[in-house]
Amino acid sequence: MAIICDSCGREMNDHWEIEGMPGTGGNCEECGDNLCAECGGTWSEDGLCKYCAMSLEELEFSLPITIQQKEKKRMPCGDCKRNCIETVTYEQRIFRSDDYSSGKKKRTYEIAFVSKYSRGNLFATERHHSLREALVQAHRTLDHLGLKG
Repeated sequence: MAIICDSCGREMNDHWEIEGMPGTGGNCEECGDNLCAECGGTWSEDGLCKYCAMSLEELEFSLPITIQQKEKKRMPCGDCKRNCIETVTYEQRIFRSDDYSSGKKKRTYEIAFVSKYSRGNLFATERHHSLREALVQAHRTLDHLGLKG
């Protein structure tokens, strides 16, 4: 029976292995996700994946504030027929929104990396009721984009 990684969607076998990768994945005791070796990282002794084992402060401070990435220029000069590359800077933004429906206050968090000069988002997380969940999703997304070491 195949197991699907809840983070990246790759298929693993019963031994938590992806074809060609050694099996060190597992099921996290905190978040409950089935994670492959790449997404789970270094597991703690308590059976927690690398991000669930980190404190809220560690998650927040290890997330980069800005990301610079080389991208193809969207609107190169009119005379130019070549592909121009420019460096785009994306800034981290944490959006907190409150909902006061039926007399109860609900807060949601979303983390986005937004271009400084109106080029759009690099990515945005889903809205979560916990800042911790939003930070974990942002870390995993950056890992999958190859923007974190």
